[in-house]
Amino acid sequence: MQLLSKTLSLSTNQYSIMLMGFLFLIGSHLFDYYPWIFIIISLMIVDFKHAKRWETLLLFGFIISSIVTWYFLDPNIVFNSRLLGQFALIFIMYIVGLNIPITQNTTTVNIGKVFFYFLFIFFIGYMISIIYSYIFIIQDNPLSFLGMHVCFQNEYKRTQINGGLLISTIITYYLTFMANILPFILFYFKDFQKNGFHYLELLFLSGLSFFSIYLAAQMGRRTTIVLIIVILGYLSLSKIIEHRKQINFKIIFLITTLFAIIIGAGYYFLENTSVIHRLMYRGLHDQRFGFWVQGIQVMLDYPFGGGYDIVLSNFTKLAHNTWIDMGKDLGVIPFIFFLLLSLVFIYNIIRILFDKKINIFIKHTVMIISITLFTILMIEPVFNSDKTFFTYIMFLLGVVITLNNSDKSPKII
Repeated sequence: MQLLSKTLSLSTNQYSIMLMGFLFLIGSHLFDYYPWIFIIISLMIVDFKHAKRWETLLLFGFIISSIVTWYFLDPNIVFNSRLLGQFALIFIMYIVGLNIPITQNTTTVNIGKVFFYFLFIFFIGYMISIIYSYIFIIQDNPLSFLGMHVCFQNEYKRTQINGGLLISTIITYYLTFMANILPFILFYFKDFQKNGFHYLELLFLSGLSFFSIYLAAQMGRRTTIVLIIVILGYLSLSKIIEHRKQINFKIIFLITTLFAIIIGAGYYFLENTSVIHRLMYRGLHDQRFGFWVQGIQVMLDYPFGGGYDIVLSNFTKLAHNTWIDMGKDLGVIPFIFFLLLSLVFIYNIIRILFDKKINIFIKHTVMIISITLFTILMIEPVFNSDKTFFTYIMFLLGVVITLNNSDKSPKII
């Protein structure tokens, strides 16, 4: 495989490790207030020629329309180097996704394993910061829905909201992705082994996943628990489809039993946590679903942005939907660009799912990430609350485009 960087003389393995380190540091949030550090590093490790795609124009249109609209609403944006750096990092992370080395010619590393880490190392970096914070910073005991103190700078520390706690909703973005690794390992343990994962690695990943579930349960985050059940259902159905030619009562029984054991064990250990209480007494009902229509109406009332301060239902300024909140704050043009980017994303995901040349382990890695991501986008204002997480979304877009780009690299067998 040809090197993707013209400025560094690196083997494919070295380049992969460098990219993972880059993603790990961004995910750790330790340098959130210094996005230009990552932009400078990226100039040395990515090849911008891969950006010559029509999808790049959509992303460029989204970024420019957002900045221009923001400027007319608040000209001081030109002096906000961190915000401009975050917009630049959104574009850079997309380019990083287009640069990941996933060709069939990479013989010295296991492609499935490397691909898994490319997609999850961002969340592993975040979990390391969270674990450090949980152990070495004084926390509420037990944790509450307000969240927890963290070792990295965040908006809630800066504005002194909730005493500087990082609100639990944002933590849930990351916990949910890590939590969903556990059912993946349980259903595809042998596939993990075939793809080069050692027992200690699987133990480490399972430990991070268990801890993610524990934190989510402590803070009463229903989204994490519900999505685990959804992923369990997806993996169960996938197993049945994979064995459809030799399907029999024994296989169906084993899959159903595993599903039931996981659900039963989860309920047993989480029975007395706030998350189970919220699910039992409130179910999936939430006020935020009623904010969507109101948010769309504000977007139509302010088609060129400016609806940020409009309160919905006399309660919140947020519609709790990334697309709608983007339209409410910045108007219809950024909304349309992001909607088109999302459709491109979905199109590529569907192609991956039905491409017989891509192995099942990589398909499941993409699908688990994507199901989790789009669910969160539908119920949370991601662009408003955590632009570092939004940069990961653009990275993932670059990855799925690369995986489908047969002109750049062979399909993964």
